[in-house]
Amino acid sequence: MSWRLIGCSIVVALLAADMMVTCTGSRGIDYSFGAVLGTGILQSVRFLLLVRPLEEYRHESDKVPAYQLPFTQRFFWLLKMIHSPRGIGWSFKAENSVIPVDPRHRTRASFIASRLRWLLSHYLLLDVATLYMRCNPALVPGASVTSQGYILQCLNVAAVFCQPYATLTCIHCASAVLAVGANLDEPQAWPQLFGHRKDAYTIRKFWGKMWHQILRHDLTLFGPHRPKRNPWDPVSAEHSSASNLYVVLQFGIWNDLSSISASKPVGVLVEDAVMEVGKRTGLKEGTWARMAGYAWVVGFTSFSLAFSLDGLSNAFRVARRPGEVVAVHTTLIEVMADRVFGVQLAPLMSWWFAGV
Repeated sequence: MSWRLIGCSIVVALLAADMMVTCTGSRGIDYSFGAVLGTGILQSVRFLLLVRPLEEYRHESDKVPAYQLPFTQRFFWLLKMIHSPRGIGWSFKAENSVIPVDPRHRTRASFIASRLRWLLSHYLLLDVATLYMRCNPALVPGASVTSQGYILQCLNVAAVFCQPYATLTCIHCASAVLAVGANLDEPQAWPQLFGHRKDAYTIRKFWGKMWHQILRHDLTLFGPHRPKRNPWDPVSAEHSSASNLYVVLQFGIWNDLSSISASKPVGVLVEDAVMEVGKRTGLKEGTWARMAGYAWVVGFTSFSLAFSLDGLSNAFRVARRPGEVVAVHTTLIEVMADRVFGVQLAPLMSWWFAGV
């Protein structure tokens, strides 16, 4: 244990030092690079200190335990494991948070066609969100997303979160097309990265099922210690519920370390109390209850995330270097609107926002 602790401490110290001194010249890339290094710290603690992956983890295709494999096969086994953050096909898969591939898309041709459609649609969504953020003065560093009234506040928060949502979906779809097209994986190994939006009628389900679960297993390892489980043992509903709450709490803390992030688990506790009262008074879950849940999620996230985004915007303003110029890239939707309809979207949207 002492050698594992020493090795883990060295790796974590190197990653933390790199996080503090590395600068790419772009604030957005610096933020993303810091998130990647932070994930590396989580995985270092997980694999070097908290678990013994060769002994505790199994893949569904394994014939023998991983520690019995030759060195080369063991290396590629570990490489595949660390690039499977959601545990698809592994013994640490979070069953309740991953949507299986649609039966209509389980042949290679239909799967590739479906993912190419998703890639195109989410690339256009990314373009729309990027153009909206570029033209909106409330989304420049130092401004407040709440400065344009509540309706636009909701749109501002949605636009900011559409960027990582669409970006991650595009990357995931492109990777799935390459892996399945090259016959490296079966379509079942590439379920959608995000859950169904229809399930996001509570804060718990929004962060625990609809949003991506890439960090789920890394974060739940830091929760209350649970008994060792053999590979493929089912997870109880009680444990799954507790893990969902802990993921929400850790996601909030890890996301930006602000007091606003603590509102996420508080929101989960509040809605749990309200649902318990509803059950005791005889209310049943139905269409109207879900509509109220969607309204609750939109209202709660539009306020809690708005303050977090304002804090991040102020941090970008403080970190801005004198004379720094932010590169502006023309989006595909701008090119299409200009060539097909003769409309320049960026000046038109900037003019509209100036009058808000």
